[in-house]
Amino acid sequence: MQNRGIPIISNTGQTESAFSRYLLSLEDESFFALIRNYLGPVRTPYNKHDLIAKLVEFLSREETRRAIRARIDGDDEILLAATALLGQPGEDQLYHFLEDQLDYGRFRWLLLNHRDRLLLIDGFQAGTVQINPLLAQTTLQEAIDPQRLIEGEPLAPSDEAASGEFPWLSAAFATALYAFLREDPDLYTQAGKLRKRSIARLNDRFGTLLTGEEGEQRLATALQALTTLQLLVHRQEEGLVLFPDAWDELADLPEEWIQALLWGAPLTHSVEEAFDIAALLISFSATVPCNRSFTPVEILRIFRLTGAGSGLPLPGTGETPSLLAAMGLLLPLDAEEPSPDNETGTGTDRPARFRLNPTAASLLKPPETSPGGVSLQATMEMNVPPGTPFRDRLDLARIAALRRFDVMVVLELSRESLSSALREDQIAARETILRICGASLPQNVDFLLRRWQDRLQAVRLIRGVVLVVDQEAEELLGASEQLDPFIQERLAPGVMIISPDAVPQVEQHLRALGFHGSVRLESVSAGGAPPPEYRRFLQRHRGPALAPPVPRHARRDDLPRTTGSALPDGMQELHATEESLKATLDAQNLPQEAARELALRIEGKLILFPEQINPDVVPRHGIEAKGLDYLGKVRLVEQAIQEGELLEVIMRTAEGAPRRLLLRPREIVQSGEDLMLRALELPQEKPLRVRIRRASLVRRLSGALLRSKKAHPGGR
Repeated sequence: MQNRGIPIISNTGQTESAFSRYLLSLEDESFFALIRNYLGPVRTPYNKHDLIAKLVEFLSREETRRAIRARIDGDDEILLAATALLGQPGEDQLYHFLEDQLDYGRFRWLLLNHRDRLLLIDGFQAGTVQINPLLAQTTLQEAIDPQRLIEGEPLAPSDEAASGEFPWLSAAFATALYAFLREDPDLYTQAGKLRKRSIARLNDRFGTLLTGEEGEQRLATALQALTTLQLLVHRQEEGLVLFPDAWDELADLPEEWIQALLWGAPLTHSVEEAFDIAALLISFSATVPCNRSFTPVEILRIFRLTGAGSGLPLPGTGETPSLLAAMGLLLPLDAEEPSPDNETGTGTDRPARFRLNPTAASLLKPPETSPGGVSLQATMEMNVPPGTPFRDRLDLARIAALRRFDVMVVLELSRESLSSALREDQIAARETILRICGASLPQNVDFLLRRWQDRLQAVRLIRGVVLVVDQEAEELLGASEQLDPFIQERLAPGVMIISPDAVPQVEQHLRALGFHGSVRLESVSAGGAPPPEYRRFLQRHRGPALAPPVPRHARRDDLPRTTGSALPDGMQELHATEESLKATLDAQNLPQEAARELALRIEGKLILFPEQINPDVVPRHGIEAKGLDYLGKVRLVEQAIQEGELLEVIMRTAEGAPRRLLLRPREIVQSGEDLMLRALELPQEKPLRVRIRRASLVRRLSGALLRSKKAHPGGR
């Protein structure tokens, strides 16, 4: 092949060595297929390092560079931009990042095609890919814009002026619902409908927030979130049962995590995944600017900038942003005006867009100042202002009834609310109020609190284990401080109540003191559920979940930025088009098999110049068979099974419409006079049987050059 153009870079840095190492890691079949395609037939004797140097020189020429750029289309830009944005992503992560724009079959074909075109090479870890560093700066940087995948667009002045409402699903709402459910846990009938009594009470306490069709959906969303976080459970006989220990664990978390969990829980059914989503939401609100709007596709991509976000089973593209908007984190924008520039390029209506709610985003930051205190009125009402810590809200919700939920939550103390609190062991109502509301209380409030609390504690039912000791043993036990933490109450001399959960520790201390008598206990049920161990999940998320979205190909300062000579005077900026290359191919009158293989390479953009159209570089077996070529189809299936490759198969429906299948072939079996292919349909891996004779087209979904899966080992 003749020399074309002038080298424009010196190739004496990390870029050349990384590309050279990649080429040397390939199996011989793939290595020489690349060399023959781009440089022509290989003549012996040869040296691999010399061949690599010639290939590097070929790719470094200005004319080659322009030809590569000229053949990059829209799908190419998307895949390359996503790879650049993610750095060195795994193939699964890259697919999930783009699954809303590329179906799995198209994605797999593009990935293999980009390897053949040397736009992508293996990453440093197995199963990952990266932009070819040899082309990243000099060829591809001008052709792709990674930021456009997630950059959004500026807000209109009218949208930017809107600050956004306070989100309804908040820590304040959760504790208000806690207080409400203590009064009325039986909200639903056996048929799953809200009771008329409950609807009236919800309307009285929450206004229109939880009434009507939209309000019922909000209530269902909130209850789903609390159920996912294991804060309550619905039991047919008891209604909605709260788990106080779990609420206590939640209150021990940072304020921003409590809020993020409430927004993340409706997107999953797992506590662990709720923490993963919460971490993404916290970083999302800190990373995404409030003065730009984003499509649902862009929002999902921002979440999937990390492996963690990519692996999460988030709802669909349209559903996730809509749920976050329904909960108040995002603000939907009008999408009525038609635009030809939407993401599908079809010229239909402009896609829905969302912006970050600035008011909601502030809730996902650690509180900077202490809010004003809770005020207690002589009417026994308490006004709880915005910014009150979740722990204080929860403690008040345990001893007071909800009267009105608004920006300022109104609670009311009563004998009934204190009686309900007693069942949760929240009997220190007066001390709780003094801690939260201040050192002094209205005189009538102080009097009633003391009276109610004394009256309610006059008769009690205590769940626990009775420890009975005689007088001599009591003197010894009384001198031991080791048992004090486990004693709930001393009822009389020698009679103590301990928690059922503490029995193993108490037995251990008794044996240490010389009391070896066995303790027989009947089975005791705690009546609730074990706390969900929030702290353990929180420890996994010490750092930010999302790094600032900066493309990581050739952007590091330590990589040398190479420059090369410009085109000589008089050299025109020309490149061979696909049509001109096909015309050159037709003029050569080649054998049918070779001509078909070269035509596929032209369509796949593997041939850049007419000099590459050479039947000597084509292998004896092709990658595609169709129509009446039954033996060719069988041969391709056998080769795909042998080399572990995928197949693209087109079948015809009863109506004659084409049906495209992406298959992982397993084996060929005899069925009468025909051969059947047993395979798994991807990406669902559904078992399938295909009659090979009826296939309109069978194509090996492998690279035309890098054929074998074994040719992509990943790590080196």
